[in-house]
Amino acid sequence: SSVFFDFAYLEKPLIYYQNDDYHYDKGYFDYETMGFGEIVSLEDDLIRLLSDYIENGCTVKEKYVERKNKFFKYTDRNNSKRVYEWIYEDND
Repeated sequence: SSVFFDFAYLEKPLIYYQNDDYHYDKGYFDYETMGFGEIVSLEDDLIRLLSDYIENGCTVKEKYVERKNKFFKYTDRNNSKRVYEWIYEDND
């Protein structure tokens, strides 16, 4: 799923719970170096991180905000407007 891109764009905290990571081939996206949140494989670690985020107001760590800003060209939430303007500017 690519829902983690949506969460990153909206600057929501992410935890990658990969308890069965060994079953999957690695793709183009390296979660260790490109991911927008912590990676955990144990349920206890997941619960601890969830508690930490809740206690801290679900604030995204600066490391992951920086990754998000490098990954997305625009972060102003005006993507639909840009697409609309691009369509009508090219077709007039």
